[in-house]
Order: sequence, then C-alpha cells, then structure tokens
Amino acid sequence: MARRPENPRAAGRPGRGAARTTGLIIKGLFATIGRVIASFIMVCIITGCIVACVVAVYILQMLSADNSIDLEAVRMGYTSLILAEDSEGNEVVLKRLHFGGEDRTWVDFEEISPWVVDAAVAIEDRRFWEHGGVDWRRTFGAFVGMFMPIEGTITGGGSTITQQLVKNVTGDDEFRVDRKVEEIFRALELSTHYSREDILEAYLNIIPLGNGTNGIQAAANFYFGVDAIDLTIAQSAALVGITQFPGRYNPYVNPEAHRYRQLHILWEMHDQGMITQAQHDLAVAEPLRLRDHRAEAAPPIAPTSYFVDRVIEEVINDFMRYLGEPTRAAANARLMSGGYRIYTTVDLEMQAFLEEFFLTTEHFPPVVTRGNLYPQSATVVITPYGRILATVGGIGEKHGQRTFNRSTMSRRHPGSALKTIGPFALGIELGTFTWSTVIEDSPLTGTPDGWSPDNHDLVFRGNMTLDEAFQRLVYPVAAKMV
Repeated sequence: MARRPENPRAAGRPGRGAARTTGLIIKGLFATIGRVIASFIMVCIITGCIVACVVAVYILQMLSADNSIDLEAVRMGYTSLILAEDSEGNEVVLKRLHFGGEDRTWVDFEEISPWVVDAAVAIEDRRFWEHGGVDWRRTFGAFVGMFMPIEGTITGGGSTITQQLVKNVTGDDEFRVDRKVEEIFRALELSTHYSREDILEAYLNIIPLGNGTNGIQAAANFYFGVDAIDLTIAQSAALVGITQFPGRYNPYVNPEAHRYRQLHILWEMHDQGMITQAQHDLAVAEPLRLRDHRAEAAPPIAPTSYFVDRVIEEVINDFMRYLGEPTRAAANARLMSGGYRIYTTVDLEMQAFLEEFFLTTEHFPPVVTRGNLYPQSATVVITPYGRILATVGGIGEKHGQRTFNRSTMSRRHPGSALKTIGPFALGIELGTFTWSTVIEDSPLTGTPDGWSPDNHDLVFRGNMTLDEAFQRLVYPVAAKMV
C-alpha cells in the first residue's frame, strides 16, 4: 500500500505536541494564581467592609452614648469641712471629716504653684494648651509604635493629660482597643465642656503621688510640709515625677531613680522655654529636704465639740431625708468622702465659754439625786429666730467623737415648759384669760382622788395676776386655768 507523503513544513519541527502541552500548563498556572490573588483581594475587601461597618457602628454608638464626665463629682473622696466664722468674719475650720488617716484636700487652680502646672505639661503633655483633649500626632505615633517599634515612634502610649484624667476618674485602665477609643471620645467630650484650667485642676488633685497621698496638696504637705501654692521649681518637678510610677520613683525608697526623673523634668521645662537656664541650674542645685515621718508620732484624735457632733448628725439626717440615702451608714460615707463645705451658726466665743463652764461641777449646786451628789446638766443657746449659737451636752470633760449629748439626745419630761405652751398660751389666745386676770395660788379642791399640785418650794402665795403666775410658772394657777 502506498504511504501518504509527510508535510514538508512539518518535517523539520520536532516535539510540537509537547510544546503545546507545556503552554497550556503555564497558562493554567497563571490563571490559578490570578484566581487566588483575586479571591484574596475580594476577601480582604469584604473583610475590610465588615470591619469598617463594625467600627462605624461602634463609633456611632460611642457618639450616641453618654461620654460626659462631671468634674464636680471628681471631688468625691475628699475631705469635708465644717466651717464657722470668728468675731472678725474670718472663716474657721471646726472639723475635717474623712475616712481613717487619709486626709485629701481639694485645692483650686489658683492655689497650685504655676511651676507644678508647667512641670506636668512639660513631662506629660507638651501640647496640652493647643490640642482639643487628644494629641493626634502622639496617638498616631503610639499606634505605629505598637506594630513597628522603630526608633522615633512612641512606644509608651499617646495619652494626654485629659485622657489620663478620664482614666483616673473612671478607673478603667485595661489595655484594650475599644477602651482606648472610648477614652478618646470621653477626652474630646471633656474638652468641649471644661476649660484647660479646669482639667488641669482636676488632674493635679486626683493623681496618685505615693505614700498614700493623692493630689498635689496632700503630697506637698506630706513630702515638704508646705502648701501646693508654695512649691518651688525643684519641688514641683520632684512631685510631678512621682505620678508615672509611684513605687519606682518613691524618693524615700529609690532616691536615685527619683532624682533622675526630677532632672529629666527640669530639662524638659528648660527645653520647652518654661524656665531660664539660671532657674534650671538653681533648681538642679536645690537640695530636697524631705520630711522625716519616722520621727513623727500619730497625732491624738481630739474630741469634737457637742456642737460639731450635732451638726454631723443633722447633715446625715438631711442626706437621708432629701438626697435619698437609704441608711445612716451610706449617708455617713457620703459625708466623709464628699468634699462638702458645711457652714454653721455657732458663736465660737460662746461655745468656748460654755465648754469651759461645764468642765467642772463647781458651777452647779450639790444636789443628791438618785445617789449622785451632782446631777447632770446640758444647755442650748438659741436666738429667737432659731439660730443655734452654742450647746453643751453634759458636765465634765468630753471624750471621743459623737458621744451622748444630753442637750439633744436625752429623753426627759418637759416639766414646766408645758405650762407656757399649754394653759397660758392657749388661755390668752382663746381670750379666756388676760394678763391681768387674778387667780389664787392655793391648793385645788374637788379634784378626782383629791389630787392637788404643789409648787416646787411648797409655798402658796395667794392671789396673783396671770402675768406673775407666768413668770413664776406657778403650778396650782396653771392647773386651775385648765
């Protein structure tokens, strides 16, 4: 059989079928890779959309939520003061009320040394006076530093003073993204309702400064024995430096670490133009004379006056009656931690006179009553308009706080006081008697069981006007009027 001749064009092309197979494989590989890449891109887009939607919903929830912080409420947890005025009209503190030995006093912005303000801004938030509660440059730097801790990024957090205040007030310092977002919104909200001075005032009054002190006033008293307004540049830098890590920078425990922190803050203050070179050098050379609390004995708790005791009880009653505190314990806790200023009506000179007068029994007649040579006594001095000027609740030296007060807590028969508001007042009001009506001071007759009251001196004085009987509170006359 004759064979078909081969195509002369194909005669010199070896392996054409193999080449076609290889091309198909490569084409399929690229198609597969393309589909994988496209799928990955689509997954990323979908995931991004989901994340964006979740973030958008979260942000909308944050915007609609109540993120406000009341700085007046920040004062809670601070010492309440019972106040009076002396004879010259000056304010006098009668009693400081707080739990245990922790005395925390709030000071206004004007009562804080400007060097403290500068030190806090220099080390904690150098653009505090410029931003609106959140320093976006620091926030972005902190975010980058979380994922790429390269030189120049912020790895210690981007919290501003406003954000730190939010964290201290809420007590929420967990490391969570949602918590950080919420903190940012609260800081922005806080900055729209309060001035920078208000925010700094609250921040400097609430920051922990080691050794059980909270706030710049308590720390100034504890470490240097001065008020916050009197702190020097060196002292201000020393105190502000403690708040970052109170344990690490405790000047009593770690003086070297504390000194390093203080010098760093002084350098920042100089670098930012807050102090001159001369002021910086003087502050660096200034020795820190810390108080030595080891030699101090715990001060004895002085007994409060009967007047102060009564004020405390009245305020607790008012908290329960008008503010809805459910128990006396809750009302007492509110008073002891609320930073209240309670103004009183006491006459300081009169109160001092009564307390001295009642110290001994020499001003009281010896009368044997129920086996006691001297009966107890108490007194309240009050104006016709209801202002209580002074009160003492017993004879002898007072010991302790809120002890038994006979002037307000004793339950006794009102005795002759009933005559004034009973027969005399009612008889005059009804017109049954006048002050000139004459009634005989003599024993009653014809009463059930022959009852007839006596006068305290067992003397009857015969006919007398109602005016005289009222002055003497004559018992038989009052009984006959009834």
